Amino acid sequence: MSFLSGILSSILGKRKSTKNSRNRINFSTLRKKASKSEKSRIGKGAFGMTFKNPGGVYKFYFKRVAASNQKVPKHDLNANYNRAHTVATITGNKNQLFQIVNGFTKNDFPNNVRNLLLKIGKMPTNNTNLPVIRMPYLGIDLHRATNTDGNKAKIRMIPISILMIQCYELMKQIDKIRKKQMCHGDMKIDNIMIDPKTGKMTIIDFDFFAEFKNLYLEYSNIITRIMRTKGTAIPQYIPPEILYIISIGENIDSYLFYKKYCNGGMMFFLECIGIKGEKDVKDYFDDSFKNNRTYVHPFIFSITDNGGNEVRNMKISNNIMNYFDYFGFGMVMTMFFSRLYPKEPNYKNGEERDAYHKMRKLLMNMCDFSIQKRPLPDNVLQEMQQIMSGISNPLFISINSNNFNENENENENENVNVKKKDLNQNSNSPPTKKRK
Repeated sequence: MSFLSGILSSILGKRKSTKNSRNRINFSTLRKKASKSEKSRIGKGAFGMTFKNPGGVYKFYFKRVAASNQKVPKHDLNANYNRAHTVATITGNKNQLFQIVNGFTKNDFPNNVRNLLLKIGKMPTNNTNLPVIRMPYLGIDLHRATNTDGNKAKIRMIPISILMIQCYELMKQIDKIRKKQMCHGDMKIDNIMIDPKTGKMTIIDFDFFAEFKNLYLEYSNIITRIMRTKGTAIPQYIPPEILYIISIGENIDSYLFYKKYCNGGMMFFLECIGIKGEKDVKDYFDDSFKNNRTYVHPFIFSITDNGGNEVRNMKISNNIMNYFDYFGFGMVMTMFFSRLYPKEPNYKNGEERDAYHKMRKLLMNMCDFSIQKRPLPDNVLQEMQQIMSGISNPLFISINSNNFNENENENENENVNVKKKDLNQNSNSPPTKKRK
């Protein structure tokens, strides 16, 4: 049985333990394909480093840091696999799965990866069975896709209708996860991949994937630590209403949140939606903080203490966390399309142009700093479906296999299947009413 057959059987309910070889691969079988001298593309996150080699795409997890008076926790790659398996089962996208790599040592790092690990102090001290996973090749992340003229030129070769359809497809996956009361939890521009040849987009990296309540508590703790740490910024994909909730419990002034939140990538995003200059940014943040207070404050204090903090946190998270992934996704896609098309794209017709502008408006509404100005989470997908119904017989892209080798993906397009799907069957649905 092939690796893909094993994955298919797991999705269909015949799931095997992560100790089974179908979910693991020994690096000795890949070592002859790998090249230490070839310059690997690198992506660095909070938990580890991702690099590409002819043998595949890998992620090495950094050694974890323990809290005071505690042992250093070990990476549980089985738990990571189970999170990815849960997501792939919900979304139906098997490209979100990975393999656990056995027998990877520090001598197996490509030279430029090894040098960077030494430079940032993340080179492991031991030399046996490092925490590494192997992922399918899915292209490049949306940040890299839009940060050079060459990459942007490649992506612009893809019809705008396909990019819009892929945006819609990802929204359907987010909605499926949300309806299970779960969150991706790390919806940033580096965690959405695009294939430059086909336009196929895939959400990756499920290190933060969790149920609403657990993720709400985790980010509450993270932001509280950030506010007590000098020079540390708040991740921009965290919706501002969570900052307000924390300000209640910690008695932190809104200006301190503004300084930690509105910097770096957030400033670029705000420019994308027409908010430029420090005064306008500060006014926008202050206005949203007040608006979120009118929504969050009465809601929180209407919850009784019956059941204690656990029940209270669950009720808060079940409301607030519905918006979490949609907020980050709206922000990511707003930046992606703004970077890719500083001017208008090439449209096939007027209907395509109108649909594009409506989609951009919806994406910006999804990530408004004021929760009350966003579309209701239950209505987002319906609104997008209405928008896409204006495109006649749009092209859908379906990649039906795991591409573990970039060269295989580039030289053999056997696994790429472009097919048509008519969305006009729902074009008579009534327009969605937005909350005022």
